[in-house]
Amino acid sequence: MIAAVVVVAVLAIRLTSDSDDSDDLEAWAGSVCTSVADWRTSIVELVDAGGSLSVETLRERVDDAEAATEDLLSEVRDLGEPDVESGDELQAELDATVESLQTEYEALKADAEDAFEADSPTELLQELASLAPGFQALLNDAATLLEDLESAPDVAEETRDELSAAFESADSCRELRDAD
Repeated sequence: MIAAVVVVAVLAIRLTSDSDDSDDLEAWAGSVCTSVADWRTSIVELVDAGGSLSVETLRERVDDAEAATEDLLSEVRDLGEPDVESGDELQAELDATVESLQTEYEALKADAEDAFEADSPTELLQELASLAPGFQALLNDAATLLEDLESAPDVAEETRDELSAAFESADSCRELRDAD
């Protein structure tokens, strides 16, 4: 009788623990998606030529995008590794990819700053138009980041399934996918 109670208690603790682990993983995935979504919004606003675009507006958008890029890097590092097998490898991959996004952004920022020297609104728009493919590639790389984390080819299948489920379940991840 005591053995049966112990087995039931162990199973209950294990089920609760598994549920907590999946909740933690979903929270981690949601935080990744929230950070990427905030950053993505800033990048999209940077290249949005709607409204009255001026050199001053462009400078503000570049500054906002730069701050968002720094926030993304900081937030991802602060997340720590997910509580799954090979979590350290996933965190290292995420860090490396976000650093790559930062490097890409810095190169595009330097090109955008050249547009500050535009002599006319038409020249400013032409400069921005020439940057559009680079910024689109940057946004595509961000989308690939999430796909790579979801599929996690270098981790065990069970971990990959857990990650995929976490990214599918997190509200912020669904919203981010819908925004693409």
